[in-house]
Amino acid sequence: MSLPLSDVGDFVALVANIGLVVSLFFLVYQILLQRKELKYSVYEKLMSDFSNISLLLVEHPELRKIYNGGNKPKNWDKYDDDEKTMYCYFDSLLGLFERVWVSYKEMRWLNREDWGQWKNWIRDLARNEIFVDVVNDNKELYDPSFINEVQETIK
Repeated sequence: MSLPLSDVGDFVALVANIGLVVSLFFLVYQILLQRKELKYSVYEKLMSDFSNISLLLVEHPELRKIYNGGNKPKNWDKYDDDEKTMYCYFDSLLGLFERVWVSYKEMRWLNREDWGQWKNWIRDLARNEIFVDVVNDNKELYDPSFINEVQETIK
């Protein structure tokens, strides 16, 4: 049984329309993926700049004295110079850990085993009270799900 010519034309138009809709959905999906990657790229750049500035506080103790003049971390006055250096270093590491967390949790660029290695490092650092101070002093600055993960890891 053959279809009349007009039915074949309608069928071809239907297939073409379906193809167009599928193509549009695919295009929107690609745009959303690119937007997500661009957002992460900007986030990564800003956090990288933050880390570089934080590391300046490690390398230049004279900057720490000026920088922490007003808004000091909770136990800052109890730390000696080496501990203040460690605090700044750990502060920078916490920013790095959050970037890794975002790569794992939101971007899905890391697998569970990779994140597990980073968690092991966090667990090792948690033996140092200054690292725990950094986490507690700065928890409002980071993604709550990341901080929850870190706090669960260091328990």
